[in-house]
Amino acid sequence: MDAAHYTLETAEYICAMVAVSPHGLSTICARDDHIPSPTTINYWRNTHPEFDEMYEHAKIRQAEMLAEHILELSDESRGLPDEFNAIKLQIETRKWLAGKLKPRRYGDRSTVETIDTTKEDEMKADLLERQINNDKKYKKDY
Repeated sequence: MDAAHYTLETAEYICAMVAVSPHGLSTICARDDHIPSPTTINYWRNTHPEFDEMYEHAKIRQAEMLAEHILELSDESRGLPDEFNAIKLQIETRKWLAGKLKPRRYGDRSTVETIDTTKEDEMKADLLERQINNDKKYKKDY
């Protein structure tokens, strides 16, 4: 394959392979002679906006596939106590990656903690009022 020659057909093939593989781009490229190097792919993403969009969609599909694979792994782990730690690692890795690829759906939910500043505001208002009263009380006419 001519790695420097971008075609829509090659772009679609790359995206199809990414979408169905649990592996990263380097591994996918190394295993398939029809896919150019990760450097070339990233160059194409920078120079061909339509390819970049297709690639982003492929990564989203990959995240969905990883989430489904987590279910399969957990189902397969029943009755395999010797392999529990290895399967747990596979699940946690896929869960982490899916969360990074599609954070809104598979990422950890974050909560926003708000601080009640009512008491602080009341204390500031009280202090200001005392300063004003003291200024009036001890005002000197020169």
